[in-house]
Amino acid sequence: MPECRVVGVYSYPVKGAAGRAQRQLHIDPAVGVLSDRRLAFKKVAGVQDEWAPKSAFYVGMNTALMVAQVPAFVKDKDGDEKLDPRWLEEVAQRLGVKSLNVLDTHGAFSLADRPRRYVSIINLASVRALGEFVGTAIDPARFRMNVWIDGLDPFAELDWVKGHPGTLDIQIGGIRLRVDEACVRCKAIEANPQSGEYDLELQKALEDLMLGRGYPGAPHNKSPRVMGVLAQPYSHGIIGQRDKVQPF
Repeated sequence: MPECRVVGVYSYPVKGAAGRAQRQLHIDPAVGVLSDRRLAFKKVAGVQDEWAPKSAFYVGMNTALMVAQVPAFVKDKDGDEKLDPRWLEEVAQRLGVKSLNVLDTHGAFSLADRPRRYVSIINLASVRALGEFVGTAIDPARFRMNVWIDGLDPFAELDWVKGHPGTLDIQIGGIRLRVDEACVRCKAIEANPQSGEYDLELQKALEDLMLGRGYPGAPHNKSPRVMGVLAQPYSHGIIGQRDKVQPF
């Protein structure tokens, strides 16, 4: 197996909004990536402060502008970060709503698309292969994954998904994780992270590419529209730049 390493790590404090490049991610087996998808903007004010499907929130799947919104934070009197009220007003205006109803998990759980404790991983060779297929370079930020890796062949990471739930472990730096799912992609990947507009029909392109490769579909729902994998950590730890990635 070629040497595979982490080349980027990202957290997404606000579900649907732009991510933040980090030097390292702090991993907690109870929630996945600490502070990842801690906040979200409810489409309906009455939604309870608990995990809900992404359709309950303003996200790239239903609101292309969200992916281009870069969260701004301020420190409160205790030194903790909170969303800047002025930024919230600006985003509300851009989305054409009077105000935003913010769900804050306070770190008790993640608002990731699947109600499990995942770290998301994307293979940059797979992104490049999709770009070659559609004839244009594709920004990996479209896929909103925590850990970017390089050094594998295109889509070799899908070989780590052995059934559902998974049975194969990988090691990233000092952390062991079980690879549980291939990540099935929604319309959010068609939203440009810079312009906040739907500009590439990537769902169909991804399906055509994967069917052409003979991919049988994600084990949990048989969809061929996959990019990246989701893995559950066994312990606390840190994932950082240049960490080595290998099957356990």
